Amino acid sequence: MSLPPGYRALFEAAGPVIRYRLLRDVIGEDDSYIRTAHLGLDLKKLPEVQRIFAAQKPDGSWGDVAATVWNFLRLCELGLESCAAIESCIENHVLPTLLSGQNLPTRDIALHLITRSRRESNPLLKTMLEQLLAKWEHFLSSDPTHQLHHPPPTNDGYSAMCFYPWPEDDLPRVHQVVTKLFNYAETRIDTPTIPSSFQLHNKFEYARCPQRIIHDLELSSRLGITRELVATRWMFEELEAMQDGDGWFRLEHESDEHLQWYFPLEPENDP
Repeated sequence: MSLPPGYRALFEAAGPVIRYRLLRDVIGEDDSYIRTAHLGLDLKKLPEVQRIFAAQKPDGSWGDVAATVWNFLRLCELGLESCAAIESCIENHVLPTLLSGQNLPTRDIALHLITRSRRESNPLLKTMLEQLLAKWEHFLSSDPTHQLHHPPPTNDGYSAMCFYPWPEDDLPRVHQVVTKLFNYAETRIDTPTIPSSFQLHNKFEYARCPQRIIHDLELSSRLGITRELVATRWMFEELEAMQDGDGWFRLEHESDEHLQWYFPLEPENDP
């Protein structure tokens, strides 16, 4: 399968990660295609990937929760959702954590990691996510006093909801609850929250770090609700405004933070 004209310039300018994910995730050429498989092998040779592999602990984790989440999700973003390091982390660390009956936010983190890497239907995961939906419904429908003394929905729980491949029959309920979640979050912009809780940022923060827009839009688009929500519809329009006539997005940002979802073009094309 040849590349459509609109993707050729990006493919030629991009590094191995973008090339691999462009072929696999956008064009639809999985690892059964020779050129996709070759690019997949190249990913494992990247210095960053080798450092992540070397830092993994015997129990499948990368030490504490924050380091484990960061390295696990980074491998997924690099296109390595099925590598041995991910499988080891799930089997030896994430699943035992999930099945141990721990409460928020640990359970939600485990759900996020599994749904992000596997993205397949699973009766156990579906049951757990339905239970999470029920908890969200109760929380979002309760009075402020109750909400003040109970843990709110988490970012990880929301991510798990978005990555799970819901059957068509279940989507209306998921959309309804998520809409309530966004309405709840919109009333709390600029209000201090629990670090793990689901939150939306103010427009200045999104403009300062547009990678947040891309991340939030990726999640909402997986549920098919980007155009239905005021917040994500604004993000989509903001992203469109950043696009030039050639279709490229040149993101300017004032943040010195590590760009967690950024993969550089080849050096000669990076500017």
